Amino acid sequence: MTQPRLKSKLIINAAVRLCNENGILATVVQLGDPDAGAIYLKVSGLNRDCVIFTQQRKTDGTLGWVKVSGEIAIHEAEADEYLERQMKYDNDIWILEIEDQKYRNPLA
Repeated sequence: MTQPRLKSKLIINAAVRLCNENGILATVVQLGDPDAGAIYLKVSGLNRDCVIFTQQRKTDGTLGWVKVSGEIAIHEAEADEYLERQMKYDNDIWILEIEDQKYRNPLA
C-alpha cells in the first residue's frame, strides 16, 4: 500500500523553514508544480561540492529520500548538469539549494 503524498509546495516550504530555524541557507532556485512536482535538494558543502537528494517510492510503497548523486559528494558543475538534464525531462520539478557543510537533508 502506498502512502499519500504531501503537496510539493508544502514540502518545499517546510524544508526552507527547517533550514531557516537551524541557521542554514536555503534557496528555491526552480519553482515546480505546486501539487505534484518532483523535488530535488542540492546540498552544497564548502568546497564547491554537492550531494543531490530526491524522493522516491521504496518497494513497499513508502516514500523515502535517496541520494541520487551517489555516496560521495560531486563537483557543483556536475550537480548542475544533472539538474539541467532533469529539467529537460520534466519542467515541473522543484530545486532547493541548501548550504550545509555536513550535507544534511533537512527532511530526512
